[in-house]
Amino acid sequence: KRKIIRPLLPFTREQIQVYAATHKIDYVEDSSNAKNNYTRNLLRNIVLPEIEKAFPATIQNIQHNIERFEEIKSLYHEALTMRLKK
Repeated sequence: KRKIIRPLLPFTREQIQVYAATHKIDYVEDSSNAKNNYTRNLLRNIVLPEIEKAFPATIQNIQHNIERFEEIKSLYHEALTMRLKK
C-alpha cells in the first residue's frame, strides 16, 4: 500500500508563491489548474470562493477537520491493530 504525502497541502497558493519569490525559486503552475474541466478545479476556483464570501473561515475549518480526521484515522488504526492481535 502506498502512502501519498502532500507536504504543501496546508499552504495556500499565495503562501507558496510568496515563499518561492522570497527564496528566489521559480513558481510554475500547471495550466490545467485554471480550467474548470476537473471537479477539483471547479471546487477550488468557483465553489469555495463563493462559500468563503458567506463563511470566511471555510478553508481554515476544512483544514482543521482534515487534521481531526487524520487523528481519528490513527486512533482507529491503532485500535484495529490491537483488536487483531487478540
